[in-house]
Amino acid sequence: MFSGGKTTAMTMAKLQRFNGMVSWMVRNLYGTIAQPIAANKARGLVGLKIKRGEKAKLKAIEWVQKEYPEDFLVEYTRYGNPKPGTDDMADSVVIARAGLLIGKEKK
Repeated sequence: MFSGGKTTAMTMAKLQRFNGMVSWMVRNLYGTIAQPIAANKARGLVGLKIKRGEKAKLKAIEWVQKEYPEDFLVEYTRYGNPKPGTDDMADSVVIARAGLLIGKEKK
């Protein structure tokens, strides 16, 4: 997982600290415990199917573009790849949508 092109240990540590701070703020503001959702679980909840061998990040970008064509505009590098960070933004949208679905199920 920590090989070239993948998330580094330093990045994972920063993400964990950020998630901890956000979880603490949610608890203080709303009195509820934040429920972390893994990206692959969120993709399943919103109906995004990833077949073996497909690139999940690119499929997430395609799904968000289809669901929010006016709001999610993708910029590409000169080599035709989505600009860095686009996949993370798409995953954030997928996780937010999954969170809404989970919230509706609890009511």
